[in-house]
Amino acid sequence: FESVIGSFNTIVSNPPYVATNDPHLSTGDLRYEPPNALVGGYSGSEQLEEIIQSAAKFLKLGGWLVVEHGYDQHEIVEGMFANRGYTQIHKRRDYAGTPRIIWGQWHGR
Repeated sequence: FESVIGSFNTIVSNPPYVATNDPHLSTGDLRYEPPNALVGGYSGSEQLEEIIQSAAKFLKLGGWLVVEHGYDQHEIVEGMFANRGYTQIHKRRDYAGTPRIIWGQWHGR
């Protein structure tokens, strides 16, 4: 990994972000999906947090991190970006009007 540190202008991730006990996992189409593709830890945000923290070392200064998150996670994910030192933090809503994507720019810390 040493050869890619500070190499990327943009990193995009759609990680597992559903909580372990989320009732949606047993309904609809989600019940047919492999749990490791959906479940992001007990609270659902653990893998998002790991990506937000780890991506900084792989981004060039001024690079962007973009992540998809759960329907009820935009505030916590936005806070993770801010606490890690990302700036220019933005969010995008899905067709239902729910915030589902957040991106921020890395300027180093």
